Amino acid sequence: MKIALEVSSYSNKNLSGISRYMLRLMEQYERNYSNYNFKYLQKYFKKNKEKLPDFVLDNSVDYMGKLWPLEKYDIVHGLDGRRYPIRSKVTVTSIHDLLIFHETENRIASDHFIVKKQKQFKDAARNSDAVITISEYSRQDISKRLGVSMDKIFVTYLGIEPKFKPTSKQCVIELKAKYALPEDYLLFVGGISARKNTERMVCAHAEIVRESGVPLVLAGEISYDGEKTLEVIRKLGVEKSVFQIGYVDDEDLPALYSGAIGLVFPTLLEGFGFPILESMACGTPVLVSDYGASPEVGRKYVITCSPLDIESIADGMKKLINSKKYFSTDAIEYAQGYTWEKCSASTLDVYNRLL
Repeated sequence: MKIALEVSSYSNKNLSGISRYMLRLMEQYERNYSNYNFKYLQKYFKKNKEKLPDFVLDNSVDYMGKLWPLEKYDIVHGLDGRRYPIRSKVTVTSIHDLLIFHETENRIASDHFIVKKQKQFKDAARNSDAVITISEYSRQDISKRLGVSMDKIFVTYLGIEPKFKPTSKQCVIELKAKYALPEDYLLFVGGISARKNTERMVCAHAEIVRESGVPLVLAGEISYDGEKTLEVIRKLGVEKSVFQIGYVDDEDLPALYSGAIGLVFPTLLEGFGFPILESMACGTPVLVSDYGASPEVGRKYVITCSPLDIESIADGMKKLINSKKYFSTDAIEYAQGYTWEKCSASTLDVYNRLL
């Protein structure tokens, strides 16, 4: 079977969720499925080649300036919500979530970006032979909002890497020294942005920190509209109780999770939510939004709150602070059951069903 994956938006600089999905899927295909013929389509190959792993470079096809590569494929799979007019028997598109179609109080992206992505998603829904998504929540949302028949939408749950497991005390001590972190802390991992609801999160934390004494660590880069979160921190006068440490390398994440009292993750909407499972796998409890795919992914092992209600988030943080000593080892086993081996196998199963 000849399979082409469109990976033009992949970047190895501070891996986003979608770039992580692309990389792990490509790694699994190269490692475990040598009987398939995989190619990686790059629209901007010359510009992007330094960002690509060697095994991708060896199998990349540069199609900039062409209507399509001359070769015809059995499957062309667009991994980032866009259908590509490349010659193939079957076209598959991955759509991760539809937050840009949901009405929100906060602007989550520029008008230009929202219009562009909505157009791409609508085209993919109409013209792809199948849509792959990453949760049952997103499957139902895609069917409802884009009018896609449920039997054309397939769920392939994502995975986490084996390194996400409880870390030794010494590793945690070294991590805290590296980032100048306090002994106890609540943790958020992700972009500082409206989409991730960090403004309300900081407001909720300000309500409980004087009583709890537990600071909040924000591990992520400033993203769209994230400056408002920084402004709220200044206005509330909580600079000393909110630690901003920027993007954290993957290698440091297990110790960062392991050292936290809990992960605070009340985002507006997730199609999946890597940090939920990564934190649980490291033995650290999680507070999530009661909206989107987060409750589906976390199941009975997470604490939930309303992402639009600051008091609800604050109450969730109070519960989180007292929950680590009751955290079940079953949650660790559950989270570690999400693997990239399963994700890649279920994706290939979709391909085989379609041919």
